[in-house]
Order: sequence, then C-alpha cells, then structure tokens
Amino acid sequence: MLSISDEFSTLKDLCVCKGESIPEYQGYENTHPEFSKYYILPWSRRKFLKQQEEFFLLLEKYSVNLHFLSVDKSKPWQAYTRDIGFVINDKLFYSEKRKLPEREGEVDEVLKDLPFDKKNSVVKILNGSIEGGDVLVHEGRAFVGVSARTSIKAVLELSNYVDVTMLDLGSNIMHLDTRLTFLPRGYVLIYPPAFKKEDLNLLGRIFKFITINSEECKNLGANIFCLNPETLVIHSGHKRLAKKLRDTGFEVETLDYSEPISLAGSFRCTTMPLRRA
Repeated sequence: MLSISDEFSTLKDLCVCKGESIPEYQGYENTHPEFSKYYILPWSRRKFLKQQEEFFLLLEKYSVNLHFLSVDKSKPWQAYTRDIGFVINDKLFYSEKRKLPEREGEVDEVLKDLPFDKKNSVVKILNGSIEGGDVLVHEGRAFVGVSARTSIKAVLELSNYVDVTMLDLGSNIMHLDTRLTFLPRGYVLIYPPAFKKEDLNLLGRIFKFITINSEECKNLGANIFCLNPETLVIHSGHKRLAKKLRDTGFEVETLDYSEPISLAGSFRCTTMPLRRA
C-alpha cells in the first residue's frame, strides 16, 4: 500500500483527519514558542471543518482513497497529518519526539488505523525530531529542511535509509513546505529569500523556479498540493499564483482554505500521501 517516490504522480491513497479536535479560537491561549512565533490568525472550527469537507469531495472526484484517522480530542492539531509521519518509497517514517509537545503521540492513530504492514513498513526515527512538512521527495530521494521542527540528528538518521539532501532553514521557519514545493515537469514553487545561496544554487541546477512573493509566502502560497502530473490544488485567495501556474500549463483547482491557513497550514499540511502511482 505504501509507495511514494515523488510529490506529483497520480495520488491513490491519502491519510487525513477531520479537525474536530481543534480548539475554538475564543479563549484559546498557547504561549509555547513553537506555536506563538508563527503567523496565526483568528480561526473558526466550524469553517475549518466545512472547508475540509469541500477538499475531501474534490479528492474523491479525482478517485483518491481517503483513509481517516480516529479523532483524539486530546490532540488538537491532528488534522495536520503531514507532520505526523511521511512515506518515502515503501516505508513510513516518524519520530515520537516533537518540538510542539501537544503533537506528541499523534502517530498512535496512524499505526492503529491504517491498513498496512506495520512490522516491515514502519521506521521510527530515534534521534531528534523530524516532521513531514520538512520532507520533499524527488525520484525516491529526500530533500529535507533543517528547521524549527526538524533536527540535524534526525535527518542524519533518515539518511541511513534513503538518499538525503539537507536544506538549512534556520530556527524561525516551521517547515520546508512553507517555502518550497515540488511540482511536475521539473518545476518548483519557491520563496528564494528563505534559502542560503548554496542551497538555491543546488536547487537551481535541478529544478525550474516559479517564485512566490513575501505576501504569498506569509499566507502559505508555496503549500499547494499535487493531485496528479497535470493538476494542482491551491487556495482561492492566491489568484496571481493560480494564473501563473495555469500559464505554465498546469490544471489548477481552487478552493477556499483560509481556516487551515489561519493556523499556519494549508493543503499539503493537512494531507499525508500513502500511495502514488
């Protein structure tokens, strides 16, 4: 069942979780730096769930099999399934240690609910922390951001299993996929100021850049989602980007995803691909 060698082959199986455990905005406080230092806007759980349902309907239109995790009310950010774990080739990787303590233990539902061979297909990263938002896959190779939530120790351990290219983001960027996303046909959507010169040069030798501006970056314009080699999903508020992608030859589906974005995660953040073909 597990098979991910890139970010854009036709999506077959996807792990998602309804945001029923997300707290209401009114009265919620979180002073942990791994929550409070990011661009968090007021949100509505009702609207979040409605926008998720519209996304699920779109995925079903493209014949994607959705695998829903059981909702654990003690895990408020479980709907952002990308960071719980990630699939490369035929293995699911995860680390129990998480930089935001509220997210520890989220993998329990994945290991309990998903129908795959847990004994031979799961790799637990023992050193440091690593989250799926920092992992992009290209031709079976992992490009991994060393960021606020993924440590060098964890990336080095991952390199025992797959070829890894590290990209240094520093401690003020939550995840790589808020600044970079791999697209079909050798393109990437990228916010260049986030990267060191040597990393930009490396990426530029492999990929063709479609750049986003600072406002689009702040509102997670890089965090789009590939359904297949022709079709991308993007937030309806990113009109310039949607036009640019269409002009480049992509089919673009637009949905209002403002509520997940208010909590610093967009389409890619709320999906854990299990199989592409």
